[in-house]
Amino acid sequence: MTALAKTLSGDLERILALPRRPVVDCERRVGEDGRRVWAPAAQALVEVVTARYSRGSRISCGCRDRHVHALGNGALRVFHQGRPGAPPPPPLETTVEAFCKDNTHNDEAVKLVGGLRSGQSVQVAGLGRPCITELNPAQAWILRELPKAGGVLGFASIGSGKTISGILAPLAVPHVKTVALLAKSDQRIHYQNHYLHLREHFRVPTLVFDNGEAKSHFVQGTPAVHFVSYSVLQQKKNTELLDRLNPDMIVADEAHCISAAPSSKRRGSTRALRFLRYMAKRGDVIFCAWSGSLVNKSLLDVTHLAAHALGLGSPYPIPPDEVDAWSAVIDPSFMPDTTSSTARALQRSFSAAAPSSIKYLVGGNEGVREGLRQRVVETLGVVSTRSASVTSSITIHRRDPPEIPDEVKSALKGVRDWVRPDQEEIVEPLKRAECAREVGSGFFYRWVYPKGEPPELIEEWFSARKLWNKAKRARLFNAEPHLDSDSLCENAAERAWRVPRYEGDLPVWPAAEWPAWAAVKDKVQPDSRAVWINDFLARDAAAWAKEHVGIVWYHSRAFGLKVAELSGCPFHAGGKDAEAKILAEKGDRSIVASISSHSEGRDGLQFRFSKQLVAESPSSGKAWDQLLGRLARQGQEADEIETWVYAHTEECREALRKAIAYAEFDESMSPNESLFLAADFSFEL
Repeated sequence: MTALAKTLSGDLERILALPRRPVVDCERRVGEDGRRVWAPAAQALVEVVTARYSRGSRISCGCRDRHVHALGNGALRVFHQGRPGAPPPPPLETTVEAFCKDNTHNDEAVKLVGGLRSGQSVQVAGLGRPCITELNPAQAWILRELPKAGGVLGFASIGSGKTISGILAPLAVPHVKTVALLAKSDQRIHYQNHYLHLREHFRVPTLVFDNGEAKSHFVQGTPAVHFVSYSVLQQKKNTELLDRLNPDMIVADEAHCISAAPSSKRRGSTRALRFLRYMAKRGDVIFCAWSGSLVNKSLLDVTHLAAHALGLGSPYPIPPDEVDAWSAVIDPSFMPDTTSSTARALQRSFSAAAPSSIKYLVGGNEGVREGLRQRVVETLGVVSTRSASVTSSITIHRRDPPEIPDEVKSALKGVRDWVRPDQEEIVEPLKRAECAREVGSGFFYRWVYPKGEPPELIEEWFSARKLWNKAKRARLFNAEPHLDSDSLCENAAERAWRVPRYEGDLPVWPAAEWPAWAAVKDKVQPDSRAVWINDFLARDAAAWAKEHVGIVWYHSRAFGLKVAELSGCPFHAGGKDAEAKILAEKGDRSIVASISSHSEGRDGLQFRFSKQLVAESPSSGKAWDQLLGRLARQGQEADEIETWVYAHTEECREALRKAIAYAEFDESMSPNESLFLAADFSFEL
C-alpha cells in the first residue's frame, strides 16, 4: 500500500478508483466547407442513437410543409411533403381543430385551413420551426449512458437540449413503466411544443400533464411520463404525490430546484424534502438530474443529486461528514481549509491541474477544484456540455443614470448604518443588502399595519412568530408525510391542542410554541408596500426602453411596474399564461420582464430580441448566465448581443463582483463555460 493510500478516506479512495472514460465533444466547429459541424466521433454517436429512436422512413427535412385536402365536415387529410425523391409518408386524417392546435403555429395557415371547403386543397407551413430530425451530441450521450450507469448527472448548459432528453429518457431503459418528470410550472407548454415537434420523426412515450394547461398525449404500449411541476409537488395536498404515482424513474429538469444543500436558499423546501423521502423509500428508482446550475455556491449543491443518480459511482463524497469536510476545502471562502488531513489528501489527489483565477474570494485550493472537475466529467453517467452553440458576441455596457438624488444618497447612508429609511432597525445582513439594493433603485419595502394594531400587540406577534418558526423549521427537517410543509405543520399542531381531543388518522404535533402563536397570529395583519423615495432610476430605465427595442429585466415587482408605467411597455410577470404571453411578443417594441419568472426555461426570446437592460443586477453568476442565455442561444441571428447594467452604487458594483467570483468558482467546478465570463465588459468595475 502506498503512503498516499494510507492517508485516504474510504470515500476518496472509492472515487479515485472509479473507471474513467473519455468526454464526448458536444461543440460545433467550422468544417472545410465553412459550415458548422459536429466532431467526427460526436457525429457518429448522433447517427447511431438517432437511428435507434427515430421513426425511420418518416424522417424528412421537408415535412414541415404540408399539403392539406379538405374532406368535408371539418375533416382534413394532411400530406407531408418530403425530401425530393424520398418515399412520402402516409397521409394523416385529422380535424380542423386538431390541425390548428397540434400541427401549426402559423396564423396565416390557421386561417387558410379554417376556411377550406370540401374538396379544396392548400399547402401550409408546418410546426412553425424546422423539424427535429436528428438529436444533438448531448442528447445522444445521455440516451447512451443512461442504461449503462443506471442514472445521469447532467451539467447541461443553456440551450443544450435538456427538454428532448427528458422526453426520450424513459425509452432508454427497459421495463420502465411510470416516470415523474419534475420541471418548473411554466415549462408545461414548452414541453408540449417540443413533444409535438419530436413525435413527427421520433418514437415518444405517453406524456401526461398535471393540469389542463397543456394537452396530454397517449401512445399505447409506452411508458407514462407524468409532468409534475415543482410548485404542484410543493402543495400541501400533495404530501404523498410521489408515493401515489410510484414512479420507477424520476427525471429532474432544472434539478437545482430540489437542492437541499445548506448553501442553497431551497434548503428544507417542501419539494426537496418530499423528493428525498421518496428516494429513501424506493432504493431502485432510476434518477436523472440535469441543470446548468448544478453547482452554484458550494459543493453541497450537487453531492446528494449525484449520489441518487449514480450511487457508489458518484464522483463526489457521499457520507455527510465527508461532504462537509470536502466543502470546507473546496468552497469559495476568505479562509478555506488548507491544512487539515482532508485538505492535504485532496491536494495530493487532485491538484495536478493548473490553478484557476479566482481573485475576489481568496482560496488556496483552486488546483483541487480543477482536478476534481476533470475526475467528475470522466465518470460514467456524468454528461457535460461546455456552452450553447451560439456565434453571437456578448457585450456588457455600463448604463449611467442621472446623478443620484440627495434624498436617495441620504437613505442609502442610513441603510449602510443598519437603519431603514422609515427608521426601522435592520438586524439581518441579507435584509440589509436587499434594502440597500432597493434604496439604490429609489424605493424600499416596509410593513404597514392598515388596521392600526397597537405597538405592544405587534411586538407580541413578532415574538410568538419567531419562536413558532424556529420550532417549525426543526420539525420540517424530518420530512414526515403530512408534516413536510408550513401549513401541514400548523394543521398538525392545531389538531394536537384541539378541544375536544382530535381522534382522526392524521398526525398531531403538540408543539409547545403553538398556543402562544395561535392566540395572536390573526390579530396582526401586516401589509408589505413599496415606498418610493425618487423614481430617477425607473425613469432612466423607461428612457432606455424607448431608445432601444429590447428587454428590461427587473427583480422587484414595484420597480418593474414603475418602469412599465413610465415607458408604456408591456409588463410580463409570472402566472400560468406567462410563457404564452411573453412569446406572443413580436419584437417590435421593448418589454419589461421578471427575472424570477422568465430567466429559466424560456426559449424563444432570442428570435425577437438582441438587446437587454438588467436594471437590478443579480449577485449570482448563474443568474447572469440565465439572463444572457435568454438571447445567446440557437436561433439568435444578431452578430452582437448587447446588455446594459447599472453600476451607480457600491452595492451594484459589489453584486457584479460577487457574480463574477461565483461564476469563476462554478466554471472551475463544472465543465460549463460561463456566458457571463465570456462576455466583453466595456467598462471597469
